[in-house]
Amino acid sequence: MRYYRYSMNMKKLNIICSLLFVPLFIIIYIMNIFSYINLTFFVLYFLWMFLHEFVHGLGFSLSKGIKHKNIVYGACLEKGIFYCMCKERISKSGIIVSLLLPFFLIGIVTFFLGLHFNNNTLILLSLFNIVGCVGDLAMFFSFLKLPDFSYVDLDDCTGFVLISDNDLSKYKLFGVDLVEVGNYTNLGVANEYKKFTISKLSFVIFVLLILFLILDLVV
Repeated sequence: MRYYRYSMNMKKLNIICSLLFVPLFIIIYIMNIFSYINLTFFVLYFLWMFLHEFVHGLGFSLSKGIKHKNIVYGACLEKGIFYCMCKERISKSGIIVSLLLPFFLIGIVTFFLGLHFNNNTLILLSLFNIVGCVGDLAMFFSFLKLPDFSYVDLDDCTGFVLISDNDLSKYKLFGVDLVEVGNYTNLGVANEYKKFTISKLSFVIFVLLILFLILDLVV
């Protein structure tokens, strides 16, 4: 059995995500809901991203034997990410479900709910979430084509390991780079992370958004 250590190519994924904002804004223009994009919306969007990660955690919890107490969350905006990681090995089916769940539940489903109830804020949150799922979808479609494996999170929110009896090195995964291959013995998982971790920069940005929102509401 061998392990394959990967690192997410954040530069490539962020470029693709940025490019997707072009059709996103075209859709928003056609729907005539630009006026709903304001400071309040961006604060709500931050909260929506935390919800996005909680839904990932829900997906992990659905895997057999995975306990929610072994799931950790965090924000590292200097790397452009919120994250959810698991302290246990996850099956191929388990990680695939977890990757797809936010896209489906708080992207597709909530978008149509927003249309049904004529809630433009919910529509916008759903559309921004769909665009923000670029990394999740890249991994989802890459993992689908791989033979059976186990997924392991590392103490690096942009890295992970796949463990398999099959040769995974011949498969090209979109948006992630293979950085190391070796014989699997007892690879560590994300045990060093607290239940919730937020970087100093992420905390400052979030506090500033809240302060600006309060000022906006008062004025």
